[in-house]
Amino acid sequence: CDLVKAQLSCVVLHPDQPSPYAKGLQPTLDYILTASGKYTVYLPAGFYQHPHRKYPLVIGNTDFGIVVNSAHGRLWIPALAACGACVVFVNRNDWFQGIEKWSDNVAAAYKHISSYLSIDKDRVYLFGVSAETQYMSAFLTNSAVQCRGVMLLNPAGLPDLSKLSPFRPTPKILISSGELEGNAKLLK
Repeated sequence: CDLVKAQLSCVVLHPDQPSPYAKGLQPTLDYILTASGKYTVYLPAGFYQHPHRKYPLVIGNTDFGIVVNSAHGRLWIPALAACGACVVFVNRNDWFQGIEKWSDNVAAAYKHISSYLSIDKDRVYLFGVSAETQYMSAFLTNSAVQCRGVMLLNPAGLPDLSKLSPFRPTPKILISSGELEGNAKLLK
């Protein structure tokens, strides 16, 4: 946003609105194998020029094909990295395989990633797709990690924020609901 002109400019390239800013942003991709799983990490644009800067973290646990390469065009992950966030997700081998361990997988990934990447622990955001969103509640209520926000993409369930400690800030919620899962009317 150009505050002087009060004008928004697109920084992420998409077909109907090409951006001169997006051409110079090249997020890098890294894969990390650990005992608890394989993590896909999109490093923020400019990470190698400023490796000690604290970056916001966007983290989730989903199948790579669903979250990045799906027919729904969820290219928002590289876009967030291009705009300066570190985006991490734990890869599941299959959509339903291990979905019940969503919270444990994200907690392990967070612990591992935050030990070697410069993460701003005050700017942690979760994302969940479809049926994963119902498992997000466990992470929000049982984890020591305080999340600033959650992104629910075509959610099958909403996290129960009433179980949060009264001393924890309530995360901001972004709900993206599409016609494909029939939730548009429900969530209105």
